[in-house]
Amino acid sequence: MSLTGYQTSYYLDSANHKKDYAALLGEESCDVCIIGGGFTGLSAALHLAEQGYSVTLLEAQKIAWGASGRNGGQVCQGHNMSHQEMISKVGRDNADLLWQMSLDSVDLVKDLINKHQIQCDLKQGVLHVANKAKHCEGLKRSVDYKQTILNYQEIEYLDKATVSAMLGSDSYHGGEYWKQGAHLHPLNYALGLADAADKAGVRIFEDSRVTGYLAGDQVQVNTDKGQVKAKFMLLACNGYLGDLEPKIAGKIMP
Repeated sequence: MSLTGYQTSYYLDSANHKKDYAALLGEESCDVCIIGGGFTGLSAALHLAEQGYSVTLLEAQKIAWGASGRNGGQVCQGHNMSHQEMISKVGRDNADLLWQMSLDSVDLVKDLINKHQIQCDLKQGVLHVANKAKHCEGLKRSVDYKQTILNYQEIEYLDKATVSAMLGSDSYHGGEYWKQGAHLHPLNYALGLADAADKAGVRIFEDSRVTGYLAGDQVQVNTDKGQVKAKFMLLACNGYLGDLEPKIAGKIMP
């Protein structure tokens, strides 16, 4: 087993690495071919395999080489805009649906960790702090909105004394405490998903960069040294999509 090929990080130095996956050589056939070995690809592969589909997953580098293995590890509800802003963009019904999806996604992560006994240092609770006193009113309004309008009670406002006692620091003036939020070791979570998917029968290939695909009655997915024929294909590449799908390549960063 080797961890060469990953970017240097704390997560890499503390990884629970169990298995290397060979590069694709030759031809494979399956129901679903998934391109990308991060959270999205691994979770999709695992769920599809558990439903009886044959799945092949292709990763250009190593499992969770990209953002999935190098992010902050926060498992949080909500979005990067307020619910009111979301309503103005997509309407109340869709905003409520997106809010519920964010709650469900946190539950899903925890369920997967428990079901597959993934050792990823899961810690309960997320605290958003106010480093200036003037920020406290905004946090109070945010908590009140979620409790009264969204009927979400797993959140509370903490005053300066409570935050200071919790963190051992007097630098912050208050905080928004998400009781059901969490933090985890993202690389170990991804490696645990890969292990679970592997045990469920998913064929995982690392160092297998996809060079292109041809759509038809079947999808033909090509790599430098192999080919996969599948009934369906799922792109799960995020920021490393490159030019693989021209329709959205120009909308992806970096």
